[in-house]
Amino acid sequence: MSKRRIIGNIAGYHGLRGEMKIFPLLDDLALFYDFKKLYISGKSFEIDSTRNHKNVLLVKLKEINSLTEAESLTGYVEADLDEELTDNEIYIEDLISLPVRDQDDNLIGKVSNYYSAGQKLVGIEALDSLNCKTEILIPFVDEFIIEINKAKGFLKVNLTDDLLELAQ
Repeated sequence: MSKRRIIGNIAGYHGLRGEMKIFPLLDDLALFYDFKKLYISGKSFEIDSTRNHKNVLLVKLKEINSLTEAESLTGYVEADLDEELTDNEIYIEDLISLPVRDQDDNLIGKVSNYYSAGQKLVGIEALDSLNCKTEILIPFVDEFIIEINKAKGFLKVNLTDDLLELAQ
């Protein structure tokens, strides 16, 4: 059974024909070539072509024929996925709003965003008691991500003093 999932985000535009630069948020880029439709801001679009370009995919949609039309589309890109996940995998969108605990099992906030510009980062909206002025940004690597518990619904992170200080 397929379910609509976030698969990338619009990172820019390319050329006058209305191609979009999509930064993929999937581990397997080959999946992009199987999609027939993409969904952007709740609207359905048919894919005309997809090709690799540096660290993004250039996607031409049948309904978009100019740079001006392409520029009206922003944000996340979704598609219908029927990929089964292992116990160690999670969809990015399922991280959003997940409660976050530190290495001592203290509740520190909830996941507010996911960034993938170069290094992948998880943004955490901290509890007021932590006195953070901005999101706490946690690198999405084993050193900092201790556990993603899908069954109990939480993310456990190694919150270092340096990471906390950057948000204050």
